[in-house]
Amino acid sequence: AVCARLGGEIVGTGMVLGDGVLHALIVDVIVTPELRGHGIGTEIMLRLIARCREADVLGIQLFSARGARGFYERLGFVARPDDGPGMELGGLR
Repeated sequence: AVCARLGGEIVGTGMVLGDGVLHALIVDVIVTPELRGHGIGTEIMLRLIARCREADVLGIQLFSARGARGFYERLGFVARPDDGPGMELGGLR
């Protein structure tokens, strides 16, 4: 898990769940609404992705909130087909 703090208050969070080998799932990436657009969510995601890469996990997936697709695409995630919900990080291997 990653927590972003500002003045002692938590202003953003994110968590990765996985089996340590094949799959990692990024969940609960949330930033306080008034602080969105300041790079907090990006930094949380970069740290979570780095942890997955350090563990040499084969695939990183996530489920994004409505309207957040562009944010995750800018980080390298690609949408799955409509019959396979979620997104995954492209070009890992």
